[in-house]
Amino acid sequence: MNGSIRVLSILDRFPDVESIFTLYEVDTSTLPANMTIEALCDSQNIDIEDLLMDLEDAIEDSKNTEWLSVGSEDQWTEGFTEESEVHGSGDFDDESKDFEETEEGF
Repeated sequence: MNGSIRVLSILDRFPDVESIFTLYEVDTSTLPANMTIEALCDSQNIDIEDLLMDLEDAIEDSKNTEWLSVGSEDQWTEGFTEESEVHGSGDFDDESKDFEETEEGF
């Protein structure tokens, strides 16, 4: 990311980064449509490197959590529930019986 990107373009693509601008006390609703990050930083006395780094982190976080919002929560948990039932239901009971038998032998 660089300073020549328009602020509103970033917000259109990644609405979650609005919170970053809020941290820097920037009211994005009053910005001109063609305001770049560099121009914003110059006009608000914001360190451009800090803002770019915070925006990149927020965008990365947004991308990393997008998979959680795809589909319903039921589908996500159902897949993990089915997997654990297939791999672990019978094995645990057999191991616990072996352990009890071993204890009784002492």
